Amino acid sequence: MLASEDKDELEREVQAWCDRLERFGLRLDVKKTEYLTTDFTESSSIKVNGTELARTTVFKYLGSAVASDGKLMVEVNSCVSAAWSKWEVALADWRALRQEDTGAL
Repeated sequence: MLASEDKDELEREVQAWCDRLERFGLRLDVKKTEYLTTDFTESSSIKVNGTELARTTVFKYLGSAVASDGKLMVEVNSCVSAAWSKWEVALADWRALRQEDTGAL
């Protein structure tokens, strides 16, 4: 993750990162690379080698959801969704064990 308070500086950092990767025979996949800004008035995009990067409003970083509006609802919804998924797995395991027990009788 790269961070900057200035769009032009961020664009330079991303380009420098891309150039460094190329020195080692690697490349930045600009189709999968996104950027997030908290400046809602910003209309222009970040470019790497002349290609515009996609702008997103939310992304995951170190397991937490970072939102452009600074709100936590995305993080809360993500945690609830993860907990519900774990509960569904546990419930399926419990049902499978119960069927094994009743089938053995």
